[in-house]
Amino acid sequence: MSVDATYSTKTPHTRRVLITGATGAIGGALAKAYATPQTHLILHGRNVSALEDVANACREKGADVSLSSINLTDEEALAQWLTTLRAEQLPDIVIANAGKNTHPGSWASSSPGPMFNLAEHQPHHPHCHGAALGTRHARTG
Repeated sequence: MSVDATYSTKTPHTRRVLITGATGAIGGALAKAYATPQTHLILHGRNVSALEDVANACREKGADVSLSSINLTDEEALAQWLTTLRAEQLPDIVIANAGKNTHPGSWASSSPGPMFNLAEHQPHHPHCHGAALGTRHARTG
């Protein structure tokens, strides 16, 4: 299996959960907590070996798992990955746990970044409101 694969091997699930930073302690614990037979986990992490370990633990709990190890600092690769996610398996829940700064410049003048664009497609979900509020608060101080 390719680590950068974004696909589902089972039938559609009740929910899809995207977790970046899934190889860290918090991300891995969240992945395992969300792992159920009704869940498709989309896990991202830089450490391929650790990512496979987390994925296997989640599969043992019945979850369907897709993996990605793209470089989140590569804006083009990130945009492509998010475009694919929006088109093929839009997450119901996004846990942006990776240490990626989407506001590299001044808070007041920068755009919210590609992860916010993913959230725009699910405006009724709480994570979208959090992203929108965080951006608004950052601009207003």
